[in-house]
Amino acid sequence: MDHIWIPLIILGSLAIYGYLYFLAPHVYSFFLEKSQNQEKEAKRNVIKELILMKEIQGELEKEIEQSLLNITLQGKGV
Repeated sequence: MDHIWIPLIILGSLAIYGYLYFLAPHVYSFFLEKSQNQEKEAKRNVIKELILMKEIQGELEKEIEQSLLNITLQGKGV
């Protein structure tokens, strides 16, 4: 009875290592996909911010143009 524990421990260890050997690639691909999705989301956020900044810049340019036009018209009226 004492000699049966050593082979059981060895077989159990081999079973655990075998399970981890076949499970590890799936776990790795899960974390790899997760990090790629985070990178994509970060890039999407940057693009959204750039588009918003471009729209704001266009509005500011229109306001500056309008104010320069108003200043020019006020200068001619004086």
